[in-house]
Amino acid sequence: MNAQHCPDCGERVLQAKDLTFMGLMGQVLQTVTSVDSRLLRSLRVLITRPGIITCAYVTGPRRPYIGPFQLFLIVNVVFFAVQSFSGSPVFSNSLHSHMYDQDWSEFARTLVAHKLQAEHATLATYAPVFDHAVDVNAKSLVILLVLPFTLLLIPLFAGSHRPFVTHLVFALHCSHFCSCVPASCCCSRSCRQCSADPVCVHPGSTRARSSR
Repeated sequence: MNAQHCPDCGERVLQAKDLTFMGLMGQVLQTVTSVDSRLLRSLRVLITRPGIITCAYVTGPRRPYIGPFQLFLIVNVVFFAVQSFSGSPVFSNSLHSHMYDQDWSEFARTLVAHKLQAEHATLATYAPVFDHAVDVNAKSLVILLVLPFTLLLIPLFAGSHRPFVTHLVFALHCSHFCSCVPASCCCSRSCRQCSADPVCVHPGSTRARSSR
């Protein structure tokens, strides 16, 4: 009896065409299209029906979607890339916003005044340093806040007796959702700003279109 797959490990039996160039290209194409379809499906469900992908991981089926940690890495890479391209801070506020646009602005102005006096600096020189530090730390906090959010879910759903991994997966998917939606809005806002800005050289801007 000739089987197409090994009864011990389940791997498909090697065939002659697998050792040809076309066979190698076919394996590459199958791998890429398989990952892309799962990725696109995972992102679509994550944005439109975010609870479905968590339920699928907990109760099945899992195969149609990318794993939560793989998706976490991909979404964060895309999010940081979009944020860098657009130049719009998503999870951070500038020093000017803290000092004049927030409920704690009066307290923030007091802290900034003490900081400037202690370092003998001016607001003009301190603001860029503060804004850069906030931007860098905000990117790290997007990743680091997953664990505290997971620990918060445990007492909130203590009666459900769900395992720790269930809460962790839910926290990861919430982080994915919070990154995907602002990133898409950020990209859209950047495109509109580029289209209206005559000096912007981004691909969709007025200046870029007139130069082609």
